[in-house]
Amino acid sequence: DVAVVGITGDRSIRGFSTFQSENVKGLERLVMDHYFLVSKSVNDNTRKELNEIFNNAFVNVQAKEICDADNGVLKKMPFDRVDSFNKESNELWSKFTEGFEKQ
Repeated sequence: DVAVVGITGDRSIRGFSTFQSENVKGLERLVMDHYFLVSKSVNDNTRKELNEIFNNAFVNVQAKEICDADNGVLKKMPFDRVDSFNKESNELWSKFTEGFEKQ
C-alpha cells in the first residue's frame, strides 16, 4: 500500500491534502504543466495565431471534459505574457532541479 502524505500544487484533489495545507511550503508551483512550444525563429504573427487557436480551443466542451477527468485545469495565456511566463518557468524549474546531474 501507498500512503499519500500530500500533493503538490495549490488545490486538493480527490480529498488529498496539499503539502501547503500541511505546512510544507515551496511546492505550490510544482505541478505537471503541458506547453506547446515553437522555435524562436517563428514570426510573431504566427505565434499570435497559434496562441489564439489554443486559447479558443478551451471553450470546446469535449476538451474541458477530458481535462476535468484528469483533474486538469485549462488556463488561457495572453500573448503578451507568453515570453515572461516562459522565462519564469525556466527559472522555477532550474530552482527545483538544482543539484541534479543532467542526463
